[in-house]
Amino acid sequence: MNPDSKSIAGEKRVGDPLYYEQRDVRMRGTLVGIALFFAGIAVCLLVSAGLYGGWEGRRAMAGLESSFQHGPAVETDIERDWRAQTAAVQDHLENYAWVDRAGGWVRIPIERAMELSVRESAQRPSPK
Repeated sequence: MNPDSKSIAGEKRVGDPLYYEQRDVRMRGTLVGIALFFAGIAVCLLVSAGLYGGWEGRRAMAGLESSFQHGPAVETDIERDWRAQTAAVQDHLENYAWVDRAGGWVRIPIERAMELSVRESAQRPSPK
């Protein structure tokens, strides 16, 4: 036996004939741990279902709609605000309006502004 691998006071070292573990993991402890894990998940699911079911029951008694709607029945604030913003932008781009009546500033549709810009640039002499 190698002098470096000798045991001192019962301590095992690399190279000793019985350095590895003498027994494997206990199956009973592993199975109990797995069973407790899945039991915990089941309890969480049951509690969640009970809470949601109770909430839905109260909502039904109050005459409120279910939280899960399919199709265009539900419109969120974001959708409503987006549609209002799009309408405001379209209004600014496509319609005439006074910006400053006293100063004589008018907002014109974008198509008309582009026509006027093209006409104005065509009338300017080209730089040489």
